[in-house]
Amino acid sequence: MSQIKYCCEKKKKLSSVLLFIILYGYILSPRLDFGVVVHLGLISVIFMVIIVGIKQQRFVLPGMLFYVAIFFFSLAAYHLGVALFFNNIPIYFVSICISVVVSVAFGCIIASFLSMRIMRAVAIIDKLIVLSVLVVFVNSSIIIGEYLLPDMRDLIESILLNVKSQSIYGSYATHPFYFRGLSSAGGAGLSVLNALAVLFLIYLVRHKKLSNISALFASSVIVFSNIFIGRTGLIFGLVFLLFLIMVILIQFIRTGRLSPKRTLAFIVTAMVILIFIVNFNLNQEAAAWAFEWVDGFQTGNFSTASTNDLKSMFFLPDDPIHLLFGIGFFEGDGNIYPRTDSGYLKTILSIGLPLAVLLYSVIIYLFSRLKLVSSRYYWLVVSVVIFMLIVEIKEPFLYQNFAARVMLMLSGSAMYVLARHRTC
Repeated sequence: MSQIKYCCEKKKKLSSVLLFIILYGYILSPRLDFGVVVHLGLISVIFMVIIVGIKQQRFVLPGMLFYVAIFFFSLAAYHLGVALFFNNIPIYFVSICISVVVSVAFGCIIASFLSMRIMRAVAIIDKLIVLSVLVVFVNSSIIIGEYLLPDMRDLIESILLNVKSQSIYGSYATHPFYFRGLSSAGGAGLSVLNALAVLFLIYLVRHKKLSNISALFASSVIVFSNIFIGRTGLIFGLVFLLFLIMVILIQFIRTGRLSPKRTLAFIVTAMVILIFIVNFNLNQEAAAWAFEWVDGFQTGNFSTASTNDLKSMFFLPDDPIHLLFGIGFFEGDGNIYPRTDSGYLKTILSIGLPLAVLLYSVIIYLFSRLKLVSSRYYWLVVSVVIFMLIVEIKEPFLYQNFAARVMLMLSGSAMYVLARHRTC
């Protein structure tokens, strides 16, 4: 009997490891370069489809996914037509629309895989949140390791595809402090994912899915790694870290668990983290770049090189026709307007203001369905949506990049468990 139990436990652990690897590939989508480029994001999706196809002979996707696909394929077709009319390149936005549908479908498929082992809908969503945080934590640890051990960075970058145009700072393999870990790219996209992971950690602590000490340590590593990734996520990550500490302290007080032993453990953990940060040999150039915004607290001018660039890119089409219907321009060299980084403006230029509002509404609606799975997700949904709507000012994070993949996956998972609940 004990042998059977041991085998079952071992099988569960192997299944969790496999799921983590698949999620790592899906979320961070590293491109391996062995002469032939291997896209681990695409392989992860295909592999998940094969596993579920083998395990479930009859797998039915939720009906709502069909309508999601029609909506985004229609947007892609509309953008394609407008882009051709204005002689713009349509490939960027069209590929994004396809990836949105794939991401939501992937969420449905991975929820189906988990439902074979986990019956409770909340447990499925929580499992995906925990594994997503673990993916971010592991990659953040790799980034810190790359900074401390240059040979480690050389090894990782030797197997990753390096495209100079991916980073405004040049090659990740040669830059003194700009890193991405085992990921397709670094920059603001990765830093926002890191900050999102800290929000997830707050949720996990509030609902006792992770110990306070583990959450504090993981969030510290994640936030610290943002020094070498991007300032957007670093600023928000620090704010969320403070919220996490407040949540932990409030929980201690409310539950009466503020015992000398727990207090000592919390203080020791915080002190160890603080001592590590203080004694960390941080490159002065990296510190000046990462904390450029800190000077704003003294001068009242919170501008950085990035915010100054963004200001120059913040505009609205001066032609009402262009504003309402778009010009099919998302990225590249514009024939009518200059390129912009702002997510809102990219969307407006791509499909026009009314459809842009509809696009964001659909994304938020899909993610907010987590609240229908359980009311416990209410504040998580609200905080994530507010955060993402703010950072969308800078770049298109809500339907493109790493954080969007996590949100869309969770949206698809919620879609699946809700459909399964109705049919059971």
